[in-house]
Amino acid sequence: ENDRLQCGSRQRMMLVTGSADGTARYWDAFSGDMQLLLEGHRASVTAVALDNAGDVCATGDQSGAIRVWTLQTGVCEASMTGHKGSINDLAMLSHSHRTISVGDDGTVRFWNSDLASSGLGKELFTLHGHTDDQAVASVVLSSDESRVFSGAQDGEIIAWGQLSGEKQLVMRFHTAPVSVLCAVPQSYDQFVSGSHDRSLALWDVARPQRPTVIFRGHTAPVSGAHVDRRRSRLITCAQDASVRVWDLTTGGKLLAVPVSPQPLSLLHCVG
Repeated sequence: ENDRLQCGSRQRMMLVTGSADGTARYWDAFSGDMQLLLEGHRASVTAVALDNAGDVCATGDQSGAIRVWTLQTGVCEASMTGHKGSINDLAMLSHSHRTISVGDDGTVRFWNSDLASSGLGKELFTLHGHTDDQAVASVVLSSDESRVFSGAQDGEIIAWGQLSGEKQLVMRFHTAPVSVLCAVPQSYDQFVSGSHDRSLALWDVARPQRPTVIFRGHTAPVSGAHVDRRRSRLITCAQDASVRVWDLTTGGKLLAVPVSPQPLSLLHCVG
């Protein structure tokens, strides 16, 4: 059963999934055919990330190991360790060829994932900043990749500079673990957070004291979010087995659809 998924560009329509059996798989989303089987993890794959070009992916597992793969060949180019406990989320910076990982040990770690570099796989720095090293569940990049946002078990969100690793801002609103973060396309300063407290929040780092917009309506922990910037819509899913569509600027609920008899654990939209 696949429990982690990452989608590539709309033009190429590829998927990478990670599974409890320790494998990751690369799929053609048009045909449904599996293109590559990525083997090497010795524990359940808990996180997957793709670079913007869709040529390289990173996978992380429950033991704290991370692997970087070339998707043209399926070759594992680097294997990295350092986290104590599960990897919970990954992000890949295309401009600086870095992979960012967050995990149960409360750290945010930056790794060299430049395939042309002699330092491929090297840990660049480890960031401690979340209160009492609370487990970090989610990480996302700003649209211009200048900032990294991480969300933790205690509801705290931190903005970091991606080049220096400097802690820039701390944002607090959620009263339960942050479960998902997503960027607002073409907006360098905005992102959305979702939480086990059943709410979502739109943030602007220029005004970090409180969310710009709050979204309430889910009746169970939020598990997925996607921003459609062109239509100013926020699309979310939760463990209440529903998908909801919101007005991004007002927080008004536009649509609520029960789509599954079981709780929904992730959401990804193309376009």
